[in-house]
Amino acid sequence: TSYRQEYLMQRTTHKWLAAAVSLTPTGTATAAYHHYGSPLYNEQQLSLGFAQAINNSISLGATVDYLYSSTSDPHYDPLRGISFSLSAQAMLSKSFTIGARLVNPTAIQLANLDEHLPPQATIGVAYSPLNFLTSTLEVEKTKQRPIVIRGGVEYLFLNNFAFRTGFATQPTVFSFGLGFRQQHYLIDLCATVHQTLGLTPMLGGAIAF
Repeated sequence: TSYRQEYLMQRTTHKWLAAAVSLTPTGTATAAYHHYGSPLYNEQQLSLGFAQAINNSISLGATVDYLYSSTSDPHYDPLRGISFSLSAQAMLSKSFTIGARLVNPTAIQLANLDEHLPPQATIGVAYSPLNFLTSTLEVEKTKQRPIVIRGGVEYLFLNNFAFRTGFATQPTVFSFGLGFRQQHYLIDLCATVHQTLGLTPMLGGAIAF
């Protein structure tokens, strides 16, 4: 679960809740819920997915997403739609992993709107030259929008702690955070800094059984 308040404004709050369960030795089912906004305007997404390891190096995944948005204005009906996403990951070596994801490939139409939600493609790599150091790079393209590039570094120290820092473009955002893990419990504190709008804090936590 995680919580993020963009630029310290109550009306731009994100909330996430997710769970994953291993159904087979190589297959995992997932469920996730995301809420953004306030009673004046909000967006919600419910996702159900399944990921399957093909072999020791390659994994495939798929997710079905139910999308819903509404406003407090009674003149506007809520918008609903169902979409899906596809993903793949390949571990090319012990230190190098590549992954890709395609979101909403059919560009679904919400309700009776003339506009369609744009498809989105992402490809990323992770490189771990040492057990305590991982660097990542990701490129994201949404139709009719500029390419977004994200990068980051994670450094593990004192057995239970992780320090992370990163950046993103379009717009330019810098991030930093600290993670803590103790047996089955994980806690993450982080923040992003927008070049104009300022600070966005985020809190996350997880329990692994």
